[in-house]
Amino acid sequence: GDSWWEFVQHNFKLTRIDEFEFALREQAKTWTSRGELHESRTDELLLPTAYRLLVRATTWKSVGMKTSFLRTGFGAARVETVTALILLCAIYTRQLFVVLHAVETNTLPAARDLCEEFKLMEGNSLMWDFFQRHMLVSMDAELMYAAENTNLEERCLAGELHRMQIPQIKELWHTHWATILFCLVLMFCVIVMPSVAIALHGLIQQDALDKVDTEQNSDIHELHKQMRQVKAYIAKLEKERGEAGSPPADEA
Repeated sequence: GDSWWEFVQHNFKLTRIDEFEFALREQAKTWTSRGELHESRTDELLLPTAYRLLVRATTWKSVGMKTSFLRTGFGAARVETVTALILLCAIYTRQLFVVLHAVETNTLPAARDLCEEFKLMEGNSLMWDFFQRHMLVSMDAELMYAAENTNLEERCLAGELHRMQIPQIKELWHTHWATILFCLVLMFCVIVMPSVAIALHGLIQQDALDKVDTEQNSDIHELHKQMRQVKAYIAKLEKERGEAGSPPADEA
């Protein structure tokens, strides 16, 4: 809270801005009536042509879509959630197979990583040189020490420390299919199901709110109609009262 802000303010020489808030750009200034980006908006972007192509590619007019599903309020949040879930499930599934492969071969994944780095170093890989030159990281000494004081080089050159590939994954599935299936179901219940439930809840809630708005608009319209009828009836009564209270013309 305030303590952290004071620390950041003191070290980075920042000035506090009270009541600061973000505001979304008006939709009319960003999107045209045809569901495309305004030229004035795309000119502000780094790659305007790429953005135009992306908008056209994500606007599926064949299924009735009038604008890109990446547009705010038209599915962008759901696409982001689904993409993150797919990547997260893929990462966890990969790690599950890595752990099973390590248990099956009695070899830590770090040893396989060192083997790959050692082969890159010994093969004078351009990618390895680029990595060391631009990332300011040099692991040659550490790798040479590991190769000299362990049997890393011998096992690596013999092919015992290759990284896990598709054939190894198939073997692990045939051997540990029950464990893998249990972990996948558990991952689905813990990661996927809550997110899907939240997304469906938002859709259901939005539908319910739309129905409530429709019912309320109908009730408001009916009340306005009744008010007009009441006003007309009151005006009629006032007119009749005025006619009854006014003296006849011959008496006047």
